[in-house]
Amino acid sequence: MRPTLKMSVFATLTAFAIATAGCDGAATGGMKDSGPGPTPSGPTTGPNPDGPGTPPAPAPTANYSGMYDVTAPLDFTQNGVLPGVIGPALGGLAELHDHPGDAILKIVEGANIPYLSDILNKVPSFLTQALAGLLDDLIIQNLYNGYPVVDQVANLIQGLFELSQKIVIHDELTVHKPVNGVVAIEQQLSGVGFTLLGQQTVVAFTNAKKVSTPGAITPHANAPVADADLTVGAGSFMLPIGDLLLQAAGPLLFGQFGGATDLKGALTNLVPCGSFGQTLSDGLGGFISPSEASMLCTGAIGLLAAAVTAAIEAITFDGVMVDGGKAELYDVSTLKPSMDHQSDRVAEGTWTWTFTVAGGKAAVPSTFAGDRVGDAN
Repeated sequence: MRPTLKMSVFATLTAFAIATAGCDGAATGGMKDSGPGPTPSGPTTGPNPDGPGTPPAPAPTANYSGMYDVTAPLDFTQNGVLPGVIGPALGGLAELHDHPGDAILKIVEGANIPYLSDILNKVPSFLTQALAGLLDDLIIQNLYNGYPVVDQVANLIQGLFELSQKIVIHDELTVHKPVNGVVAIEQQLSGVGFTLLGQQTVVAFTNAKKVSTPGAITPHANAPVADADLTVGAGSFMLPIGDLLLQAAGPLLFGQFGGATDLKGALTNLVPCGSFGQTLSDGLGGFISPSEASMLCTGAIGLLAAAVTAAIEAITFDGVMVDGGKAELYDVSTLKPSMDHQSDRVAEGTWTWTFTVAGGKAAVPSTFAGDRVGDAN
């Protein structure tokens, strides 16, 4: 082979061997490594306990808003607010107790009801006092369940007085969400509780209006626990206490007299006018018949009950001012013993109820407390 041709072949083979060696080095890691790739973006903290891709739960915040079923006991014995007002309304019952005969005749004379007045007009004037005396004897001496009627009338009077001495106001208090410590508060009276001889009943107050009052919330230092100081601004309320008292007297008092539900039923069951007819007719020499005598007694008892009932129903406290309200909101309560970062009880409350009585003002201090019964915005 020619020398020149040999040199060309040798050079070509040498170049091919060098190129092949370079490729083998890259495949086996012989070439310089360019280093790790770019680091992925994102947090460098440990794994999320809620699982990958789930954001962490936000920190809890205290919720001080809510609706509370609040009770406030009012003790009128300290200044006689309600007993002092109800006293005059019971005047007719007092007359029936002290002088039943005269009371019945005065009621019939004052009522000017034709059929009763006609019966009374049949009795000659000189026998009118005799009729009163007969009624006194029959009513005072008549036994009702082993007790004189007048004693039972006294029990009616005393029972109504006792019902008027202490009551418990039921109030739905709504605390809205505070803004910079200022909060809107609404109150609505929902019922009034009465007690007689250890027995209790709550009469619903269905027509009460909502009353808006200002307020303030000052969180305690343990937030997000929902404990706070609560201030309740002044509000004015209407309380138809006479009507509510009579409703309570039905099951607590009147029912003791033959299962009556109202004063008329109690007095009708208490004074057995039907059994007086013949005795009254005989005592008046037959000027009125036995049936007329019974009708005279029964009609007078009904009129007396209606007059007393109307007088009590008319007792309404309007413009009752409730002010000076302060209390504590608590996250934990007896009903909800676990912390849930919302106020579940209002307690340690104090405020003052001011009543207008006979042109004057009577202040009745009270406590209040209650549990959360609903949410509020």
